[in-house]
Formats: sequence, C-alpha cells, structure tokens
Amino acid sequence: EGDELLSTDVVEEGSDLFVVTEGGFAKRTRIDEYRVQGRGGLGIKVANLVEARGDLVGALVTEADDEVLVIMERGKIVRSAVDEVNLTGRNTQGVTFAKPDKGDRIIAVARNVERRLGEDRDTVEGEDGTGTAPGGTDTSSAPITDPTASSDEASGTEPAPGTTEETR
Repeated sequence: EGDELLSTDVVEEGSDLFVVTEGGFAKRTRIDEYRVQGRGGLGIKVANLVEARGDLVGALVTEADDEVLVIMERGKIVRSAVDEVNLTGRNTQGVTFAKPDKGDRIIAVARNVERRLGEDRDTVEGEDGTGTAPGGTDTSSAPITDPTASSDEASGTEPAPGTTEETR
C-alpha cells in the first residue's frame, strides 16, 4: 500500500541497481539479484526502508565506474562515484551517501554524463595536433570544406569570368 513506480531503465548484464533515499542513504545491489517481472508483476522490494531515512527518491542502473549527482531541495548538489557504496543484498537499508542539512532533503538522483563524454569524442587529438577518428582513420590531412559553400567553392574551382553566384 502506498508503493508506486519510481524508475525504469534498460538493464545490461553485470549492471548494478543504485537507489537513494530522501535522507541521503544509498545502496548498490547486483541487478541479477532481482527476478524479471512479467506483465502482471507487482514489483520487487528494493530496500528495507525505515521512516527516519525517508522514501526512495531515485533508482538508476549503473556500472561500477559511473558517477551520480544527488540533488537536494535547497539546491545543493553532491557528486559521487557509485563505487563508493559497497555492493549489498536486496533487503538492506543502505549506507550514508550524502548528508542533507537540517530541514533539507534529497529530491532527485541522476547519472553524471560528463564523466563519459571524454570517451565518446569523435576525434582524439595527439600532442602534434593531428588526430585519429574512430577506427584509426587519420584526420590530420583531410581537406577542410565549408558546408555552406557551393559545390564549386568546395571543390576549389573558380567561377567562369563574367559570371556571378546567381548565374552559375
């Protein structure tokens, strides 16, 4: 009674479920400790909740190297690595993760996407300014073209004498 859907996410093998309460407690559990629910499933208990620790405010499917942002009602944001929370079983209460000030509470949790942005760059530059694209393709000698230029300008040909941009 009083339970509701908190979050949905895509689950990959070897992932962990990371949950946070209003009071700043978090727990991380191997995703394979939860059985798959069918269409008529009524849910699965995620944590032993006690009133003093508050309700669940967020749940994420994470990897060990992820970082999360914990957002508090008064605007404070705490950034922490997921692996700071030890793996525990399903029926545990969790450990202190972030301490809200008196009268404050955690209202949301989100994955820090900036941590992975460096890994997703299209081109990685070396010390000499040259780079390689994904797959090892050298990009240092590739011609640079203006995407707004006409096809003649992009190919390096000059317009015929006496012609204008409109008459080409």
